[in-house]
Amino acid sequence: MKKIDLAAILREKPFFRVLETTPRGQVAVMCLEKGQESGPGMNAHQVQDQWLCVLDGEGLLRTGDGETKIAPGDLFLIAPGEPHQVVGISEEPLRTIEFYSPPAY
Repeated sequence: MKKIDLAAILREKPFFRVLETTPRGQVAVMCLEKGQESGPGMNAHQVQDQWLCVLDGEGLLRTGDGETKIAPGDLFLIAPGEPHQVVGISEEPLRTIEFYSPPAY
């Protein structure tokens, strides 16, 4: 067993940080300020399932199908090959945790 102090890590306000990787999966956190984007454009993971869970703040999840407002408690499955981008839109930083299977980074 390994414990990760997620609360302490989220206070650091990383942009994107991989927390742990195993042969079968990976966990990462992201913190976006208002107007900040997860990347310069749409991103797609070719073979990974990506689970995105919103912890704090609000944002937009952009996909090939348009934009969806995201808020605390939301959980999304982004399928392999699905283009996506996350944008912070609230005064409070948007904090998310992502799970990838298999590892993406």
